[in-house]
Amino acid sequence: MKKRLLAIALCTAMVLGMIGCGSKSNDAPGNGETEKAETTETTEDGSDEKTKAVLVAPVGGLIWAQLQQGWEDACVELGWDSQYVGPGTNAWSNTEAVSLYESAVTQGANVAVLLSDLDVALDATREAKQKGVVTSVLQFAYDEELMKDAIDYTIMIDPVVMAELQCKAMEEMVGDNEAHLVYIRSHFANVAQTDCWNMINEYFKDSPNITVEGQYETGGDSVKAQNLIGDLRKVDPINAVIMCDGAGTVGVATYIEENNLQDEMFIVGIDYEQQSLQATKDGTIDRLAIQDWYNCGYQAAMVASKVLNGEEYEKNTDAGCGILDAKSAAEFAEKLGLTLE
Repeated sequence: MKKRLLAIALCTAMVLGMIGCGSKSNDAPGNGETEKAETTETTEDGSDEKTKAVLVAPVGGLIWAQLQQGWEDACVELGWDSQYVGPGTNAWSNTEAVSLYESAVTQGANVAVLLSDLDVALDATREAKQKGVVTSVLQFAYDEELMKDAIDYTIMIDPVVMAELQCKAMEEMVGDNEAHLVYIRSHFANVAQTDCWNMINEYFKDSPNITVEGQYETGGDSVKAQNLIGDLRKVDPINAVIMCDGAGTVGVATYIEENNLQDEMFIVGIDYEQQSLQATKDGTIDRLAIQDWYNCGYQAAMVASKVLNGEEYEKNTDAGCGILDAKSAAEFAEKLGLTLE
């Protein structure tokens, strides 16, 4: 039977604060007293005005709301005038994001942060940096050779570290049982997801009882993920899934619930929309990998402040990630102000 005593014990131990793969720096709220200090720019006529900061990223949904909240909280703490703008989640366009970024720079932003594919972002950030704007991108590790003339710093949530946490959670849940595992991702073209795939293969290559059967993409479509896992199980005895697709996590959870497979499958999902948190609380999803998007937004502003003030700063900051179980998923949802059934 899948729900072994070991798994039950793990549920009480695996709380987010204990296993996060990153943590807030000493600049984060709650780590001692902080003094609010406004950063200002001196204009040609000698007057001072607040720093103008913009973050261009998706809008809508819990994850992006957390990113926005972290950004805005930090900017308030710093005394900055801030904006958070972007295309909607269902109509995300790298081209439109870059256009919004360029517009913000033209309108006088002193700090400009962008979440976009790197090949699209670099020309825009390079031009902004040449104008004296503090520039950053989210979700990429800093590369000196590639970024030195275009980007001051990066804020990321290390996908490989998160994939390793997912693998450890899977290994602990499976125990001595036999598992046939697949990796479901949103896009094959996503380099970070490929790095995760490589980690999964490396982690389980010598496992005596966990066999990695393959990887599949969903295009970020929950219905496609739901149909995919059903089709796979018609052919192979797939009973373990590691997800790197938030919408796909919801789709797989729907399939498991509709077919009453909670005691037959091991699932490690990703991202924290309300449906995935509910499924984790209910035990439909065994573990849920989450990324600290609040801290990502918070650190994006805090590091920019150090750059503006001429202080030492990290070129690359890992905002952190962790794993939720049933208990900690309920606690996390409550922290977000969500009501789970």
